[in-house]
Amino acid sequence: MPDITHFLRVQASPEDVYVALTTTEGIRHWWTRDASVEAELGGTGEFAFHHRDAVTKVQVDELQPALSVGWTTLSSNAPGGWDGTTIHFELREDGAGTGVSFAHRGFEEENDGYRRVTDGWEHDLASLRAYLETGNGTPHDE
Repeated sequence: MPDITHFLRVQASPEDVYVALTTTEGIRHWWTRDASVEAELGGTGEFAFHHRDAVTKVQVDELQPALSVGWTTLSSNAPGGWDGTTIHFELREDGAGTGVSFAHRGFEEENDGYRRVTDGWEHDLASLRAYLETGNGTPHDE
């Protein structure tokens, strides 16, 4: 099964990165403006794109403040076959900032949809960095 992995360094504290990944307000500043997430184990999140043409629902599986965040995709009509995939962010203090290891795992095949997801995460993670470092991310509009 193909996976998507990335590593980025962010000039922000692990605590600030964690808030950006686990709160509705944080996610709306870097990923998509049409977002809601419950910051509790077993909670759910919903992330919508392109006027709700693509909607992804997740379950919150892991929350370790300033260390890690993990979700399992419950359902998604986004391209690439997200259903059942897992999304994981691992944070570690890295000098003056934070190292973020990202993994989106469990895709069935490496096809055009998978490649679109890969490209999408490159944009989204750059947006996360920009939001944390400048206060201005480039989230998807509704």
